[in-house]
Amino acid sequence: MLKYIFIFSFIISTQLFAQENWQSNLSKYKCSIKARINQYDTDRYNVLTSFTETDINESPVTIRLNESEWQITPTLQAVAMQKNVYDLKIEYVCKKGYLNDASVSLDLNFNTWTKENYLLMPAAVYNGNRFQARTMPYMPFWNDTSDLGPNKPILFSDVPRLNIKEGPSRIQERSGSMSVPCLGFHSYAQKNGFMLLSHQGNEKGDYGYDVEENKDRSKIKFTLSSPVVREQYKYYISDTKYPTDDKPSNFKAGDKVVISVRLYFFDSPGLQTLFDTFFAKRNDMIARVSQRNVMPFSEAFRVQQIKYNQSNWESKFGYFSVGLRENYYQDWQIG
Repeated sequence: MLKYIFIFSFIISTQLFAQENWQSNLSKYKCSIKARINQYDTDRYNVLTSFTETDINESPVTIRLNESEWQITPTLQAVAMQKNVYDLKIEYVCKKGYLNDASVSLDLNFNTWTKENYLLMPAAVYNGNRFQARTMPYMPFWNDTSDLGPNKPILFSDVPRLNIKEGPSRIQERSGSMSVPCLGFHSYAQKNGFMLLSHQGNEKGDYGYDVEENKDRSKIKFTLSSPVVREQYKYYISDTKYPTDDKPSNFKAGDKVVISVRLYFFDSPGLQTLFDTFFAKRNDMIARVSQRNVMPFSEAFRVQQIKYNQSNWESKFGYFSVGLRENYYQDWQIG
């Protein structure tokens, strides 16, 4: 009996300790977390027409938007054996009425942001992609000789990025656009870091991943939405102004959506700490599966070697092309 009392007491103490550390981290990062219900005008390519939001508290909250009433239920749990790491689950239930052309969102607002912070979205965004960009069709080649040379700045094609200049600064992505559904940052000034991991999505498909800075770059908002609804534009093959075709959902009483994330708060004396944390934790939200070894690497290499020697070797100039040289895109590509 004493054993069970001890275990129960330990769980309660751990939960209270987690809550105390949780509030301490939010205060340190000047971070507020909100749940939001959104409605869009699909005739205007998903312009956000109305929304309602609430702070995340320990108990369920009821909010209303137009003809609908929602119950928002958060669940917070400290991850065992990991310091300052938390699982946060938000359950959105439409209790009454209906809401068409809508999504639900989780917002994390950081009020100690600076333009110098390093933003990471693996395989999609590095340092916020805050570089000079050129708008050109795929595949983007530099045709302007003024852009060429060893001492030129880093140039990007038109990919999702934070604004290097004045004006709106926003990235709208989907979880499937990254190697791992994740975003994180390193603060040079505060010497700390943050990372968010999620599953790729839920029963409504991919999550929407949205990052938006305010006008003077002193604040940033990270948003996960379900379903993914990019407003007005989406990224499509070197074009950030491609009209969005994301489809919001129609909700009725009884419908439920759950967004689950894992949040990491950590000391980060240097930028490398952010990448070390990502590589150490990147598989935390991935279900463990057994590997099926159907072909040895040696056999796969043999097949590739034969193919490239037979079809990709350019004997006149002595190099392997990336394709069959049916057009100049297949001859050589960087990256």
